[in-house]
Amino acid sequence: MHIEYRPMDLPNVGVLEVKVPTMVMAAIRAEVDQIQTDFAQHEAVNSKLAGNLEKEYALKTCRAQVESFILQIAEIYQQKNMRDLSQGSYMALDGLWCNFQKATEFNPNHTHSGLLSFVIWVQVPYDIKQELDHSPGRHGVKNAAGCFELLYNNTIGDLATMVVAADRTWEARMLMFPARMAHCVYPFYTSQDYRISVSGNIVVANIR
Repeated sequence: MHIEYRPMDLPNVGVLEVKVPTMVMAAIRAEVDQIQTDFAQHEAVNSKLAGNLEKEYALKTCRAQVESFILQIAEIYQQKNMRDLSQGSYMALDGLWCNFQKATEFNPNHTHSGLLSFVIWVQVPYDIKQELDHSPGRHGVKNAAGCFELLYNNTIGDLATMVVAADRTWEARMLMFPARMAHCVYPFYTSQDYRISVSGNIVVANIR
């Protein structure tokens, strides 16, 4: 019996992976290095964030350069997803902060404010295979040590996930995703160095 069929994918909002330009990464790394020289002299933002981390700090000196880049990526994101998320209004970078995550610290499931959010991996001090091999969950059904995870509902309402095995190969790479999309960062165990990432939100701006 010959059966004709055509699969039809339902539209959804996706995720954009981006290689961060060298000049933007240089500006970020310069401020990150400055913060690490004396954490006490910089603005801690733990009270505004969900992370179970001791060290989370606002980024200021690299903000203008990061914003210029991020807003270009936000336009690309809208084009790729065929949506005008800002409804014709100006977009702007809202929060911009840096996470210095130590072994066993984690970021629980949470969402952000605004239209879009992003994470830029600055330093990841481990190899994902080694991390998974040494994880307490290595014999379990879901071993996600050191991973970043996005959570969303699929077309039949089930909870689906996208696990990003972000190790040192992800340094200078970025993910942009809807701000209301839940996400989390699992703890790592094989290094005593910081896992350093930068995050922020894109919002509709009333005045540009």
